[in-house]
Amino acid sequence: MRLLSALAASVAVLLAAPALAAPVYTLTDIGDLPGGFNSSVARGLNNLGQVVGESSTTNALGQTVNRGFLWSNGVMTNLGDLPGGGDTSIARGINDSGQIVGQSSTNVNGTTVTRGFLWQNGTMTMLGDLPGGLDNSVAFAINNAGQIAGSSIAEVGTRAVTFQNGTLTNLGDLPGGGDSSNGVAINSSDVVAGASAAATGQRATTFQNGTITNLGDLPGGVDSSAALGINDAGAVVGRGFHANNAAHAFLWINGVMTDLGDFAGGLDGSIGYDINNSGRVVGSSHDSTGNTAAMWMDSQMFKLSSLVSNLGTWTLTEAFALNDKGQIVGYGNLNGATRAFMLTPDVADGQPVGVPEPAALALFGLGIAGLALRRRTNFTFDDRDNP
Repeated sequence: MRLLSALAASVAVLLAAPALAAPVYTLTDIGDLPGGFNSSVARGLNNLGQVVGESSTTNALGQTVNRGFLWSNGVMTNLGDLPGGGDTSIARGINDSGQIVGQSSTNVNGTTVTRGFLWQNGTMTMLGDLPGGLDNSVAFAINNAGQIAGSSIAEVGTRAVTFQNGTLTNLGDLPGGGDSSNGVAINSSDVVAGASAAATGQRATTFQNGTITNLGDLPGGVDSSAALGINDAGAVVGRGFHANNAAHAFLWINGVMTDLGDFAGGLDGSIGYDINNSGRVVGSSHDSTGNTAAMWMDSQMFKLSSLVSNLGTWTLTEAFALNDKGQIVGYGNLNGATRAFMLTPDVADGQPVGVPEPAALALFGLGIAGLALRRRTNFTFDDRDNP
């Protein structure tokens, strides 16, 4: 009985504990490939701190092109592109084995098309596409088992797909819609998150073992939502539309979709791109200065620029991804140029400062309702947003 009382008292203390302070980050300029327009965007990273994205550079003919990159330990590597296309590629995801996925232009039957790729050990391999379509596909994410989530144009519409060991699987779409879906994120249980056209609009969805789950949308707004990130517990983030018909970031857990709000003072809009296994969410929102990178943790919303110790002349525009060490990547503006960045949290006792404990995680989202809501007139999303 004493043991039970002690446990109950401990739980009460945990639940009563104040929210932990936000971490302080150190910013790393990822740089860019030589010869281009001094521009780069970081789109993904793994738990080793390796970063992927795209950068402008120069091809063999001296033309400025866009190429996918791998950044590791301060060195940026040009991943190249598939042969025969338009000298363009984008790297979108990387797992802890260093396997990278994305998209590249290439040539199929004399036509320049876009195909998903898998890059590993210095070699870029073209992934397939669904039969009957336009020879186009995109690979968005890869988990540590090597399962890839993406989309492909089919005979009718676009479909969410998975690629693994040479097998392309059509994940289908919700009934009654416009024959369209996409898959943009995947967790360790091979659950794919994305979006599908439904009878009354686009819906955030998950795909697992042949089952498509409609995650719904935010109440009162336009019938539209899209899932953009998922963690290993199945928590999903993305964007929906609230009662003012403005796009807002959401967090979906166990059937409940929570509006994460937006910053005060700007156009009404926010979006959540990724969530890690600590429940921390990254994305962006609009404030009085324009679009700005954001983080949500422990029922609080933060401007990432306010948490960086060496911000200098940077402005941080979008935060696209984060890992389980709390490192965050995205892009911002440095002296007029678009540049990829990585934020690394200060570390105490081997853990990022401010990572919520389980009791604090249980409170995530409860303070969101008090965030100010204003009407949105314009807000731009990453291209994962629509199938």
